[in-house]
Amino acid sequence: MADRQHASPAPLGGSLINAATLICAVLIAIMVAILIVRFIYGLGAVANINDGYSWGMWVVVDVMIGSALACGGFSVALLVYIFNKGEYHPLVRPALLASLFGYTLAGARQVLEQSHRRSAPQGDRQPRLPLRLLVT
Repeated sequence: MADRQHASPAPLGGSLINAATLICAVLIAIMVAILIVRFIYGLGAVANINDGYSWGMWVVVDVMIGSALACGGFSVALLVYIFNKGEYHPLVRPALLASLFGYTLAGARQVLEQSHRRSAPQGDRQPRLPLRLLVT
């Protein structure tokens, strides 16, 4: 295992503006537009959440994806380092990167959900928490 040499890094060459970067730029522009709408009108405007379906699939899918990515990465690391399965060692870096992505996704979700200011009730809108829950 020690006799293997890593390839030396070299630039790939080519133009930075290609089909992949244009597709990513379009997706990022859509994401920014959705985030702006979310911060102006609230989470319900972009996730189809209302009083009848308060969380819907929003939290379930996000928590499941984040947990699966994070747990998968640490499970591979556990398999390689604790159980000494060296043949899986090339999978450790991508798995831990996926784990980092999973935890970052979960943390970013918390920041985005809790950073929106709750506006005061207007007109016939009811407050989110009934008064009896706040008093008791």
